[in-house]
Parts: sequence; C-alpha cells; structure tokens
Amino acid sequence: GDMHDGVNFMRAACVIAMEKAKAGFDPLLKTLRHRVVHIMKRLYPIAEYMLQQEGRIMSDKDASQPFNSILRQIYYNFVEETAEDT
Repeated sequence: GDMHDGVNFMRAACVIAMEKAKAGFDPLLKTLRHRVVHIMKRLYPIAEYMLQQEGRIMSDKDASQPFNSILRQIYYNFVEETAEDT
C-alpha cells in the first residue's frame, strides 16, 4: 500500500500556518511600530518639562538650549533607528 510521510504533512501545515500568521501580523506590527515611535517622541518633551520643573536641567531660555536641541535630536534619531531595526 501507500506509505504516508506524516512529517512532510506536518511540515507543510506548519509552513502554511506561519505564512498566514506573518501575512496577518506584519501589517499590525507595522502599525504598532508607527504608534510606538510617535509615543516615544512625545515623551521627550514631557520628560524635559518635568526635569525643568525639578530644576535638574536649565530651561530653554538659558545658554543650554543648543545642547538640549542636540540631545533631543539624538534621542529622536535613536527612536527612529531602533524602530527600523525591529
């Protein structure tokens, strides 16, 4: 009689399931990544404001403004690059 190779059937089923899962989850993960980047970028000004209120960093009116701008841009670049790597 015919011999059935159960391993090949299971492998084929797993491959099909993985492809369908990837097709379903990839758009959701892309949307989630976009939202997380937006949230992370919105957190920086909040943290900066809180630190200014506590006197831990100087306000934007002081001479530290160029430094704060550079630091902000480094943070934004980090968020973008980290999101691209995932």
